[in-house]
Amino acid sequence: MWFECSECGGHVPSAAAPIVCPACGLAGATFTPADAGHLAGDDSDGDGLRASWFRAGLEQAELVDRV
Repeated sequence: MWFECSECGGHVPSAAAPIVCPACGLAGATFTPADAGHLAGDDSDGDGLRASWFRAGLEQAELVDRV
């Protein structure tokens, strides 16, 4: 099973969600299950956790610009 780090978007193969991300070293990051067919570097459809956070940031920036 693969897990995706909420902070760096790194993918970690593990039987259970890790405690420390080996990619960014952050302890306490949220790890969500990742589909092996949609890992970074593959032809992703943009539904990863990193892409979701990026879209949310862009939407927030648009709201701030309108004010």
